[in-house]
Amino acid sequence: MLREQLELIYELASLPHVTIQVIPFSAGAHASHGVSFTILNFTEHRLGIVYNEGLTGSDYLSREHTRIYSLAFNSLCSAAATPETTMELVARRIADLGA
Repeated sequence: MLREQLELIYELASLPHVTIQVIPFSAGAHASHGVSFTILNFTEHRLGIVYNEGLTGSDYLSREHTRIYSLAFNSLCSAAATPETTMELVARRIADLGA
């Protein structure tokens, strides 16, 4: 199953609207460790809305939170390997898993 998942990730990364990056363990703790969130942007609004998912439910956070989550997201992108390096890692892992 893992190999098939990685192959799908590799395939999806070729789409023009998809960027995949991994954060290496060497980067240490980061701003959103253990937190799942999605920033939803809409063309009619300058700032989006944050969808925050937790163990007991989910919330749509007000627009004033969007800036904080955007900063956290940008921090994650900075700590992560480049998309090219990420795909090299994924390709190596696929090869390691064999046929």
